[in-house]
Amino acid sequence: MEELDFSKPAREPVRAPAYDPAVALEFFRSAGKREEVPAGARIFSENEKASRFFLQSNKMYYLLEGEVTLVAKGKLVRTVMPGQIFGEWAAVSEAPRSATAIARTACRVIALDDKALRSALAKKPEFAIMLLSTMIGRLRGMLATMT
Repeated sequence: MEELDFSKPAREPVRAPAYDPAVALEFFRSAGKREEVPAGARIFSENEKASRFFLQSNKMYYLLEGEVTLVAKGKLVRTVMPGQIFGEWAAVSEAPRSATAIARTACRVIALDDKALRSALAKKPEFAIMLLSTMIGRLRGMLATMT
């Protein structure tokens, strides 16, 4: 059995990069499409699922301008502000949408569908770590409100 050497300092754990709006914007610009969303418009609906049959994909979004409200089971989940991403859970997991996204004001977004997401990740795979870190942070936040 190998003996451990406690005389050397422990290695620092590898930390995932914090969310950086500029990095996210560059990532979305690399393969996404700009879209205009009028105030009050529903961007996606809770429990909505992508369907290859209806050529409907789970897009994720980067908010350039405006405000988007995320609502689940009739309760406000969070308000998305410019520089933030939303809709990533369904895009990455291929699961039904966990919330409804409504444009609180007129918005400009950059949208990535499944194909564009794969293309962007091929160009900038390091974004996946930042995205995963963001998703884990949101999951931890949700779990904290449940206890």
